[in-house]
Amino acid sequence: MKRIVRGLKKLELYELVGIVVSLIALSLFFAYGDDVDALQGQAGWHYQPVIWIWNIYSDFIPKAILAALLFLVSFGWWKHRSIGWGLMQTWNGVRIFLPFCVLLIIYRALNFYIPLFSPVDRDGWLMAIDSWIFGEQPVLWMQQWIHPLATDFFSFVYMIWFPMIFLTLLLMMLKSKTAVTSYVTSVLFCFYLGYFCYTLVPAVGPLYALQHVFTVDLGGGALTSLQNSVVIQEDLSVPRDVFPSLHTAISCVMLFYVGKFYRKLLWVYAPLVVSILISTVYLRYHYAIDVIAGILLASAMCYFGMRWNGWWRARRERQRTERAVSSPVKMS
Repeated sequence: MKRIVRGLKKLELYELVGIVVSLIALSLFFAYGDDVDALQGQAGWHYQPVIWIWNIYSDFIPKAILAALLFLVSFGWWKHRSIGWGLMQTWNGVRIFLPFCVLLIIYRALNFYIPLFSPVDRDGWLMAIDSWIFGEQPVLWMQQWIHPLATDFFSFVYMIWFPMIFLTLLLMMLKSKTAVTSYVTSVLFCFYLGYFCYTLVPAVGPLYALQHVFTVDLGGGALTSLQNSVVIQEDLSVPRDVFPSLHTAISCVMLFYVGKFYRKLLWVYAPLVVSILISTVYLRYHYAIDVIAGILLASAMCYFGMRWNGWWRARRERQRTERAVSSPVKMS
C-alpha cells in the first residue's frame, strides 16, 4: 500500500484526478449497465459504445504514438543533439495522451447513462435564458446570415477544434514542463466539470429541439458533409452535451495559454477561437447561454488550473527535497 501511495504522489495532478474520475466512471458503468441495457432493449448493449471507440483507438493510437516519436526524436536531435530528449518527451506525451483517450470513452458511454440520472431534457430552460438575455433566440436570428460558403467555413473551424487541442499541447510541451502540465490540467478539468454539468442539465441542442422551427437550411458543401459525418453519429443516440459548450471552453483555454506562452501566435489563434465560438451557434449545436457558460468555465479553470498545478508540483518538489535531506549519506 505504501508503494502505491508513493507512486500516486509521483503522478501529475491531472493524472491523479483522472484516475479517480476513471474509477468513478467504471463503477457507474458496471453498476448501471443493466439499466442501460433495459432502456435499449438488448442485453449487454452498454458495451457497444466502448467497443465502437476501441475500434477507433486500436488503429489510431499506435499511429499517433509512432508519429509523435518520429517528430520528437527528430526535433530533439535538431534542437538539442539528443535522441534521449525525444524519447523522454514521447513518454511524457503518452502520459498526457492517455487521459484524453479515457475522456472520449467516458463521453461516449456517458450519453447512455444520462437518462438514468436526469431523464428530462432541459432545452426549455436554456431557450428561456437565451430569450431573457437577448430578447429572442440567437440561433434563429442567425438564419439571416446563412450562406453555403459561411456554412463550409464554420464547419471547417468546428472540425479543427480537436486537432487544435493537440497542436496546442505540442506547443506547450516544447515550451516547458510547467506550461504543458498547467495547460493539460486546465483542459482536463474543463472536460470533467463539463461532463458533470451534462448530467445536471441534459439537453440535445437547437439542432434537434428547434428542428421544426428553422426556416433556412444550413446548406454547405463537402466540408459541411465531412463535418456532419464526424459530429453526427447516426448509429449512436443523440448526445446530451450542450451545457456548457466544451468547444467554447477548451478553445478559450487554448487561447489563454497561447497568449501566455506564445503571444506572437495570438494573431492565428484569436480569429480561429472567435470563429469556433460563432460556429457553435451558427451550426445549431449550442444555445448562446452554452457559449457564455463555456467562457466562464474556461476562465475558472485557467485561473485555478495553473494554481492547482503549481501547488501540486511545488508540493512534490518539497517532498522530494525532504526525502533527499533525510536520506543517510553513503560514505565512499
